[in-house]
Amino acid sequence: MRSDRGTGLTGFDTTTSGNPVLKIWFLGPDDTSLASTDLSFMDLLKAELLGRLGHVQARSPDEADALLLQEPWDFREWRYIDRLQADPIVGRFAHKVFTINNDDAASGLLRGVYSCLPAHRIDDALHAVVPFIRKPNDIVLQRAGQPRPPAQYLAAWFGNPQSSKVRRKLYTRYSESTSLRLMTTASWMQYGSDERVLYADMLHAGKFALCPSGWAPATLRFYEALAMGVAPVVVADGIELPKGPNWDDFVIHVAESDMGRLEELIAPYAPRYQEMGALAGAAWQKYFSPDQLVPYYAQALLRCIHASQREEGSVAKEVARWRSTKMYWDNRWTLPQRVVNKVEKIIDSRRKKLSSAPSVVA
Repeated sequence: MRSDRGTGLTGFDTTTSGNPVLKIWFLGPDDTSLASTDLSFMDLLKAELLGRLGHVQARSPDEADALLLQEPWDFREWRYIDRLQADPIVGRFAHKVFTINNDDAASGLLRGVYSCLPAHRIDDALHAVVPFIRKPNDIVLQRAGQPRPPAQYLAAWFGNPQSSKVRRKLYTRYSESTSLRLMTTASWMQYGSDERVLYADMLHAGKFALCPSGWAPATLRFYEALAMGVAPVVVADGIELPKGPNWDDFVIHVAESDMGRLEELIAPYAPRYQEMGALAGAAWQKYFSPDQLVPYYAQALLRCIHASQREEGSVAKEVARWRSTKMYWDNRWTLPQRVVNKVEKIIDSRRKKLSSAPSVVA
């Protein structure tokens, strides 16, 4: 995935040899307050893209074919549209801005790549799904690619149950199960050294790794399971997986409505757990390991940029899409939906206070 690849892009200027030239502007905090102040990943992405045939850095945002923006992690709702329009760069070139977004509750406002955009908000002409920029914990990376020990349980999970109803239902239903191993924590990914080891041990404790929806359908655990050579069991109805692997070979999908049949639905795959785990580990090595992460993002962004050239874009069209009824409905931003959201949060908050899982169950 390096510079010997052709661009495959049309609609851009060409060199004297006839090759298309894609002019890119890399937005930073000096350009816009909407950009992340951490430029470490953007610098790597910039080097990757400019090392490819026909990709050059634009001399200004005006002449750029694409402006790349890495947004810092945040929760963005309908008011963010006003910030996008008011921004002196993004507002002027809205149809040419492509985001790199790792938000848990991503909206899909900007074109570009997302790690947590639910399936119903994805438009293949605008978006591409990517893995998380954040790397798995150091213990997971140390064990990636190593032979795994025999698994004691059918499936296992270690995490905070408070981030979704799916997780709370999982824990409530199966905390006493003898075939599923569940452990909870009050941490939000800020694991200490002991918990990082325990987390990795738990991934290997089960033949399969349970990956229930958290704040979003996609979770870092899914990729950590792949890295450890453990096939994931996805219990997240709205998940959309990145392009590349043949997911059907090693990913088990269980509908959230079938939570009560979890053991029954996983059990038939148990004789193949090692084979499926090996396929999962190979997919991670090929597509999502640290050496492949930046090239994967670059290729996904180029797909989005290429797709944008299939129709004539404009700032007015882009703003109309941001403010469309579909965008508001898909993100539950309409007034009736916001009222329902508020009521659900109040009920959920009271339920959490009445019954909360212990911080650690041995």
